[in-house]
Amino acid sequence: VAHDRSGKVKPGGGGAETGGTFATIVSPNGRYAASSAPDGHGLQVFEVHSWGPRQLVVIDSCEEHVWPHFSQNGRLVFAKGGPRWVKGFEVGSFKPYASYHATAGRELSAFADDLTRVVVTRAGVDAAVVVVETKAELKLERAFGEEASYSFSGDGRFIAGSAGKAVRVWDAKTAKVVHEIQG
Repeated sequence: VAHDRSGKVKPGGGGAETGGTFATIVSPNGRYAASSAPDGHGLQVFEVHSWGPRQLVVIDSCEEHVWPHFSQNGRLVFAKGGPRWVKGFEVGSFKPYASYHATAGRELSAFADDLTRVVVTRAGVDAAVVVVETKAELKLERAFGEEASYSFSGDGRFIAGSAGKAVRVWDAKTAKVVHEIQG
């Protein structure tokens, strides 16, 4: 069951066809909300006080869903299309900022808050950092040989990864290990 702003209920049989929202987030300043609606097939942004939606991304396929994300400073809003792509927009004007599409055989694992760098893997292994503007790719030094999760520090200078009981931190520009913890 999904509810719209007027409180009307839209019943459905479950799944994406219900008009349900898969994720909704609020910007750091509380002025905007971003939603992976309708049906998870796009990115809508709302000004919280006026509530007029802006549709920034539309996906016509049920094969992938869009997940919203705001940068920590609230200047950018992102649409992440599963493991394949991410698109960034300037908050306020909602002009396209930058985008990254993973190459064949690669999956998007993490992206920096300014979308200058991303971490990509091949089926969860063989991690590399990619400079979005130039597409230059550096393999992470001593990358995990098993599925791992990755994330960027808020300032985009470091990449943290964990697998099992191990944690590593890499310099995002050089892909070199700067710290490691074994559990």
